[in-house]
Amino acid sequence: MDRDPGLRRRPRPPGTVTHRTGRCPAVALTQQLQFGLVGVARTGIDSATEDPKWTGAHWPTHAATAHLGYDLLAAYWELPPGALLADPDRWDAAFDALTPISDTR
Repeated sequence: MDRDPGLRRRPRPPGTVTHRTGRCPAVALTQQLQFGLVGVARTGIDSATEDPKWTGAHWPTHAATAHLGYDLLAAYWELPPGALLADPDRWDAAFDALTPISDTR
């Protein structure tokens, strides 16, 4: 059975720093993000059935975080090999705006 050549990984440029697993750090982080986003969907479903009151209060932020995460994932996959996100601070600011850190003093 022949594999689809479009599914093969792109070769890394010479000298690319790799993660201890042998993958590029960006690829490993992207896989972690994708796994986390699956968790976001699962917890949303669980919350809706097990704690509707909490879900009603928190769903807009929960859903917006998931949408932003998928937007980040899409932005990464649109990059050519070896390229960096043009404005990573924009992503940090967008996530920070969704999940403000509470003052614990």
